[in-house]
Amino acid sequence: MLPVGYDLWFFPDSLDFGESVAGQDFVVPLPPETVILKTVYVRDSELTGLMRVRRQLEATLLEGRDDLLLLRAVPSTDGPPFRAVLIYRLVQGGLEMTRFDPRFEFRFAPTRNVRAFRYGSIRARSSSPLEADYLLGRAGYFSTGLSDSSGELWRIARLEADALDRLVLTLAPVRLPDGLAMPEFARVPNPQLRGYLTEQFEAFQRAVVSSSHFAVIDRAANVAEGVLSHALTQLGRTVPDTLAQRLAEAKTVLEEPRLRGQFIMSDYAYHLAHKIRLLHSFIHEDQAAKREDTVRPEVGMGVASDLSELLVEVGLGRY
Repeated sequence: MLPVGYDLWFFPDSLDFGESVAGQDFVVPLPPETVILKTVYVRDSELTGLMRVRRQLEATLLEGRDDLLLLRAVPSTDGPPFRAVLIYRLVQGGLEMTRFDPRFEFRFAPTRNVRAFRYGSIRARSSSPLEADYLLGRAGYFSTGLSDSSGELWRIARLEADALDRLVLTLAPVRLPDGLAMPEFARVPNPQLRGYLTEQFEAFQRAVVSSSHFAVIDRAANVAEGVLSHALTQLGRTVPDTLAQRLAEAKTVLEEPRLRGQFIMSDYAYHLAHKIRLLHSFIHEDQAAKREDTVRPEVGMGVASDLSELLVEVGLGRY
């Protein structure tokens, strides 16, 4: 019997995909709405040669292309812009399989032998490069779409094994929504701070996509707090506990001509962070009661642009 749940079958003559049926020795086609993408795994060290790597996606047919992987979209608990996928690699090509197509009545011979390529799901502990990189803390990416600059790049945000021991990947887009800056936290030398900034920015991104303006403000303040910690540490200054205190320390530095030129924060960056702090204070219960008002959604969502500008200004992001 064919294994069920692990294999994906590609039919080159009809250009569609199928899967095995429990207790049977034939394959049935997948529903046409099933999303399957061809992709290339890209290591962090290969990003500089991304255009060369992406040319692998130019193949219109999958026959014999063991350098291409397949991503099959599955339901995700994270919501957009994240996506969850199973990943498959070519196991065997040039096979002849019995294909059953329920769209035809039995009198029209619904089963027939067809050419097929077998793709197997990558399982946990299978010594795959992407799993090895993830376990070592190295960034890993998947390139999808077109081979030119319009292609998409997805970063592996999480890697899990499902009940069948298949790898389930949660992917985060590198090209961010709504004109957000792309963070470059790899420039932060402190690994704990780098991890904190990455985690908070991903939560900020989810808040932007879901238009949750209070969450946007809250996460932006956390990122700004981390940015101030990085900026002050780079100058050898003491890092106070709160964002307000860190801004006060930054203002002291900016007012000192001898230090100002060595500081990665400009007046513009300072005022962006200060605006984020003020809006964050407005969503606290005591401040909202005192002002007899709360932050309007459009004002809260505007913080997304402020944080993007802040990251770019201090060299931790780019558009």
